[in-house]
Amino acid sequence: MKRYLVREWGAAKTREAMLTGRAMTAQELLPFGGVHHICTDQASAIAKADEIIEQLVGSAPGAMSIVKGLINTMAVEDESKQDALIRHRFLEMMEPSPEAEYGIRMYREKTKPVWASLKQ
Repeated sequence: MKRYLVREWGAAKTREAMLTGRAMTAQELLPFGGVHHICTDQASAIAKADEIIEQLVGSAPGAMSIVKGLINTMAVEDESKQDALIRHRFLEMMEPSPEAEYGIRMYREKTKPVWASLKQ
């Protein structure tokens, strides 16, 4: 777990958390991405979750997977490997696929895609 914390939180904040064992508040975690949102009650938490879900379902699942892979590559791989991995992902994104064809068709039709309807 510590190696992920160092990558996500940075060495200084991870060191503080691991050595002190002190519980950290959401307000402390927010500035460096330990949490992404703070909600004050259940209703606002549900509304925020619904908003995020709406954003996620509006994106092509395969494209999101590729982007997640690119971000992970940049976060963990050394620089010498990054260029090759980025090139591989770019070429992967440019390959014809049912997802790409569907997305282009929806764009041309000026229709919002419903990615869940696309059979993978």
